[in-house]
Amino acid sequence: MADEDNNCNEVNNRDFRRRRIVRSDLNLSHRFLDSIPENGHLMNNINVHIVKKLNLAGNNITVLPDAISAFANLVELDLSGNGLSNISTKIADLRLLKIFIAKNNNLQDLPKDFGNLKLLENLNLGGNAFESFVPQMFELEALKILFLGANRIDCIPKDIQELQK
Repeated sequence: MADEDNNCNEVNNRDFRRRRIVRSDLNLSHRFLDSIPENGHLMNNINVHIVKKLNLAGNNITVLPDAISAFANLVELDLSGNGLSNISTKIADLRLLKIFIAKNNNLQDLPKDFGNLKLLENLNLGGNAFESFVPQMFELEALKILFLGANRIDCIPKDIQELQK
């Protein structure tokens, strides 16, 4: 099985070397990644500055690394189904982010600066390990949709109305 996986990676890398990736949507879902590729053939062929939508769902990324900040123009980020337990504070560098999907992971908390995502409209953290609303959620000024289903939250805070505009 390992040889088959290596052959797949060689084919994928060969394809990326042949052409420069200039699309604004980058789908790296279900690629058995354990981190965001920071170097090597894959990232050499992707202009991360034009990527607006990044799909990393269904991989094995348990910690979102600082490398996420390289995608400065992201509008949508999907990290669903990774076993993710930690998000880098560099997520706050994604100032244009409007949609953040991290459902079906192992998250219990958000980074302190997560509330700095002033354009974030849609936050889906369903199917994680949150036991309560975290203060950063109340700092998201543009938030319109918040999904927290299938977590361990058993009490809705009194200041929930603060989330309404």
